[in-house]
Amino acid sequence: MNATRTGPNPYDVVIIGSGIGGLTAGAYLAKHGVKVLICEQARQPGGYFNSFNRKGYTFDGAIQGCEDTGLLLPMLQELDLKDRIELRYSKLAYGFPDLLCPMERIDDLRLFYGHLKEVFPRESKALDRIQGEAIEFCRIMEALTRAPNPLYMPTRRAILETPGWFLRSVSAFKGIQGFLKLLDVPIAEYLSTFVKDPKLIRFLSVGNRGNPASFGMSFAYAMMDYYYPAKGGVQAVPELLVRSILENGGEIRFGTLVERIRVEQGTASGIELEGGETIRARYIVNNGDLRRTFMEMVPPSAVPTEYLRRVQQAEVGESVFSVYLGVNMPTESIPTRGCGHILHMPTYDTLDMSEIHTNPDFFRRALMMVMVPTLHDPALAPKGKSVVVLQCAASMRSLDRWGTRDGKRTKKYRANKKEIARQLIMNAEQIIPGLSNRIEVQVESTPFTFRRYTLNSAGASVGWTAHPGETFRGGLKGLLGSGNTPIRNLYQVGHWTMSPGGAPAGLMTGKMVSSVLRQRLRWGI
Repeated sequence: MNATRTGPNPYDVVIIGSGIGGLTAGAYLAKHGVKVLICEQARQPGGYFNSFNRKGYTFDGAIQGCEDTGLLLPMLQELDLKDRIELRYSKLAYGFPDLLCPMERIDDLRLFYGHLKEVFPRESKALDRIQGEAIEFCRIMEALTRAPNPLYMPTRRAILETPGWFLRSVSAFKGIQGFLKLLDVPIAEYLSTFVKDPKLIRFLSVGNRGNPASFGMSFAYAMMDYYYPAKGGVQAVPELLVRSILENGGEIRFGTLVERIRVEQGTASGIELEGGETIRARYIVNNGDLRRTFMEMVPPSAVPTEYLRRVQQAEVGESVFSVYLGVNMPTESIPTRGCGHILHMPTYDTLDMSEIHTNPDFFRRALMMVMVPTLHDPALAPKGKSVVVLQCAASMRSLDRWGTRDGKRTKKYRANKKEIARQLIMNAEQIIPGLSNRIEVQVESTPFTFRRYTLNSAGASVGWTAHPGETFRGGLKGLLGSGNTPIRNLYQVGHWTMSPGGAPAGLMTGKMVSSVLRQRLRWGI
């Protein structure tokens, strides 16, 4: 697995990092005969797609499943991998302090907004408007994910199938003008133009700070399209891609930190590893942190001043705080109504996301995710027991940098972790009564944990911030420009390419960049 080729230019492509974007690019390139090497600084593949074991329980470290969004399943199909992994649909629910609302269809949003009208009766008219637009925007997202996609089929076939798709989907696009208009408007800013109650604005704006209104109101659809492996946790996805890469002649080196990207006459020509080894290649694909790449890994003279300024000044997204629980409860006794993923609001009086850095009460009142992966794979826990994972947004700046000193963990850091975990477990008991009394194994992770294991700036979970005015590359411009960098033959994939980021960005940019490089190699340029 760690063998290397020899010669002056032994690889066509070297990929830095084995997150989902790097593995996607690598799998496509290797399948088409490209000489590819992936260098990964961690000891296992996947980046945020990772799992770990504690005392007989298997936990997913970061991502707790994956949206299909018309990308994941077609990718596996095209790589001839779909029959080698079973992905089970994971039902979503919205959790209120006093109600659990399963969300299986877009029209189920009426239950969500209907309950909010009972809680905020004076905002009924505004909630009717928001409900209508949210349903419209979700139908737009649904239609777009079902469109003939030239990424995964011959262009001629995509063109021929487009008229039929459009006729079937035309009614879904009646709200497209509003959707496009709100791509660059933060959801809280949009809601404040017609919602009077600040509590309702905060409640509907939770999630990533500054999330564009179009995505904030259609996010439910992405979560209704969620899948989870039937065996092995989320780590099963990157492990499958690794096997495909190796079977097709590609190479992967784990525990291999890339310290420098060689740039000669404005063109990327290779990499330098920790320890001094140099590996040359015709193209370099970076799946790592864009800020680290252009501020530490390439010569400053190779980067245009304006580009470097944007990289330095753009805001990164939030990280997450996670609590991994092994519990002495049979999964069938956990009252989630069969929902593997629950977006839970423990209070109707939440805090604004801007308070994530400064308010110590943030975690007690924050949106959280409650996941029960043993619904899909009972083998993740000992027989008769379950895995429950709790997550909420977090920042490295929270709690006076979590009580760290010069970046090092202290007693205060550990005490902060335990206290925040206690608060989240207490909130989760609104859904799972008695949870705290059934815990056998408990592990926590903070933004510092995620930074340590992935090298992502501030432990960011989705790359750049979702805020349109503060991100590096957002909206439609981000999609159209994704993959490109100012250095010739250096490409970027993964969630640092565009905003909003996340796993779909990795899947999409990995495929896009692999297609570009295959063409360039074919043409000899």
